Amino acid sequence: MPSTSVTANDLPVAKAPQTQPLGLSAGLYAVATASENFPQFESATDVHNLLEKKSRLLGAEIRMLEQRRQALRAMEKARDAVYGELAASVAMLTSSANALTASLNDAEMPDQVGAAFDGNLESLDRLENVTAALITNFHCWRAAWEQYALTCNRAKILKAEMSAAEPLVDA
Repeated sequence: MPSTSVTANDLPVAKAPQTQPLGLSAGLYAVATASENFPQFESATDVHNLLEKKSRLLGAEIRMLEQRRQALRAMEKARDAVYGELAASVAMLTSSANALTASLNDAEMPDQVGAAFDGNLESLDRLENVTAALITNFHCWRAAWEQYALTCNRAKILKAEMSAAEPLVDA
């Protein structure tokens, strides 16, 4: 059986204990030490000012979240409308392709071939425009979704910061 040896690099390094400042609860102290930018409170007014600022920021994030949600819904409605146009374009292309095939196979009516080619070209142009609209819509939808997700994350962070400050309010 192979022997296992423990080196000094394998052992955990003990850190010096940090003392908790007066006036901070254990929960808030944990958040304060985890975040470098967490302010030090000199008085209850400082706590009040921080909570008021965070409340305003959270309110702004909630309004922004609603605006992002509305933009996302508008993109989805526009996408549904373009998908309807896509279905109509595919149906038009199918019928024009059938007409073109029929006119090419019918040797008695060569004058209808030009009209069938024009109809098929028009159908293909319409399909190309719908495809471009779908691609543009997708990029706009993805950007709206990313903005919505970022706003959700910012709101969660603000909510967590406000929850961490609640023990100061209860004291």
